[in-house]
Amino acid sequence: MADTSDSEQMVYLNGDLDLKILEARHLPNMDLLALNLSRCFASCEARKRPSSPDRQRPGDRKDRHTNIITSDPYVKVCVPQATLARTRVISNTQNPYWNERFSIPLAHPLANLKFEVKENDLLGAELMGTVLIPAEKLASGDPISGWFPVIGPLGKPPKPNTALRIEMQFTPCEKNPHYQRGIAGHPEHMGVHQTYFPLRRGGSVALYQDAHSPGEALSPEIELDGGIVYKRGQCWEDICHAIVEAHHMIYLVGWSIFHKVKLIREHTRPLPRGGELSLGELLKYKSEEGVRVLMLVWDDRFSDKLHIFKSFDSMADTASQRVIYLHGDLDLKILKARDLPNMDLVTEHVRRCFTLCDACKTPSAGKDVSTPDTDDRPARHKPGDKRLDHHRKIITSDPYVTVCVPQATVARTRVISNTQNPYWNENFYIPLAHPVANLEFQVKDNDLFGAEVIGVARIPAERIATGEHISGWFPVIGANGKQPKPTTALQIEIKFTPFEQNPFYRTGIAGDPEHLGVRHTYFPLRKGGLATLYQDAHVPEGLLPDIEVDGGQVYRHETCWEDICHAIVEAHHMVYIVGWSIYHKVKLIREPTRPLPRGGDLTLGDLLKYKSEEGVRVLMLVWDDRTSHDKFFINTKGVMETHDEETRKFFKHSSVICVLSPRYASSKLSFIKQQVRLYDIEIIYLPFL
Repeated sequence: MADTSDSEQMVYLNGDLDLKILEARHLPNMDLLALNLSRCFASCEARKRPSSPDRQRPGDRKDRHTNIITSDPYVKVCVPQATLARTRVISNTQNPYWNERFSIPLAHPLANLKFEVKENDLLGAELMGTVLIPAEKLASGDPISGWFPVIGPLGKPPKPNTALRIEMQFTPCEKNPHYQRGIAGHPEHMGVHQTYFPLRRGGSVALYQDAHSPGEALSPEIELDGGIVYKRGQCWEDICHAIVEAHHMIYLVGWSIFHKVKLIREHTRPLPRGGELSLGELLKYKSEEGVRVLMLVWDDRFSDKLHIFKSFDSMADTASQRVIYLHGDLDLKILKARDLPNMDLVTEHVRRCFTLCDACKTPSAGKDVSTPDTDDRPARHKPGDKRLDHHRKIITSDPYVTVCVPQATVARTRVISNTQNPYWNENFYIPLAHPVANLEFQVKDNDLFGAEVIGVARIPAERIATGEHISGWFPVIGANGKQPKPTTALQIEIKFTPFEQNPFYRTGIAGDPEHLGVRHTYFPLRKGGLATLYQDAHVPEGLLPDIEVDGGQVYRHETCWEDICHAIVEAHHMVYIVGWSIYHKVKLIREPTRPLPRGGDLTLGDLLKYKSEEGVRVLMLVWDDRTSHDKFFINTKGVMETHDEETRKFFKHSSVICVLSPRYASSKLSFIKQQVRLYDIEIIYLPFL
């Protein structure tokens, strides 16, 4: 709760909130890009056609272009680290009317109940503004109703009258009789109030620590009350048996459900009928038996689902090919590709729009268009003119290549922008230990929403295993099973060396002392390093069971956050932090188990600034979420909400060097590697902050 000051009183709300979100008024237009495009189309039409009284009437085509694009608002009700309710999205309106009612059980310490008014966008969601209702006001139990001003990110309403209309009343748990009597005291409701489904009998809930536990001795035994030992179930196997034994209905809800998954791989009991099938085939089999099968799967809005399914289907034909276990070193050189298709079709249409606008704005000067005299063309039509030729050439694919084995990407080239004939000339030395039917080279287009597969080039593993030198052009096959263009291909060179032919696999590091460690690694071998393993970021004392290790010793659960804080405070030369999500407002020590070091009460960002001002070199390498933005007055958190832009902005004018590293390869990574090679003292890796 960054917007809650420490002076505001925290109130523990435990009870039921009856909430009604009615409407909002005078919201800002957040679709500025779409609005500008609509104005561009309207301007083009106005220039193409002569002005007449008929075309100036309200509701005509010009009004239609300028009025259809606006915000798509919805509201989220939030408490610290949780979203309690959310309205539906109403498209293209600045005065939405929801009239939705929610009954929310609360058991949260909070200073304010937050209402976030957001714009539903293709990139995720953009915050329009926030309404804060003090928790003290809610705890009184009085009805609250009216218009509340929506405060934007700049600390004031986007418009003078921007507001949200809500009604609510909080009922503490001690005033609700159902909290004392429970379900039995109110039998006519058949269960808990305000739930989606009524109370049913005969249900069973099973808790699993892991989806699959391969060995009995993998994890220590956990003793429950009454001397009973917790028996770990086999989640995948239990799900398969439950599906096979179902007689009436199967209802699957999942974040990711892939039809090709095999549920049982290491069975601990007799395989049921149909247990050898994949999940998709098993569900089809049960539905043909008359069982009702329902699936609710999360919709990833940033994936082209049809294209992905085609890609999966096109890879399915490799299952029948012979699988070879490649164990050795692969010397690979990816040279170039030719005649790739243009994947940026959306930007291509936008380019044509702007080209059309240029043609509309500047009519042919001094010459009739229909005149067949081509030698006396206006100067703007001559070949090489910048205003027209650069429009035709700047937008095309941004290709790169990934080298894939089953369930892993082993190499990736850099991205080359705006070309259909990229030239990489990159060399890779890849240690392989994978069962493979084909080595796949996926040619992809780097896009704003991730990556789109242009096509795949495959080399059979049997041919690679022979150790022959493979070189040449290989056809790139698209998702439809054929080349995007007749000559689309990828040029590569490959040489595989099996491990038994490499003497370093037998002699190890000691047999190759001049290299100071394993060959072909980013960093040389160093001495004096220390690696500490943690089960969790923070474990309160006595929460986890004792684990006995070799020699009769008991494994000690360390406190990761606290150790990181002490390591940063005690650094003398350099602090190097690498993380997927690093948020500068995080406090590392919350429950200290030892004396707090100097600066230990600071947030992570303030602590790093403090150390850099002491003369310690502080470097940060943070993952760049491409869906988050903080430029041109557009501020979006991004899909993953990793706070990368906020962290970069916090350290912008300080001596702390913070670099955002994209997921996809590019030439910018060479700069990061150069920076890393310069320093070699007190390196701290933080995977999640």
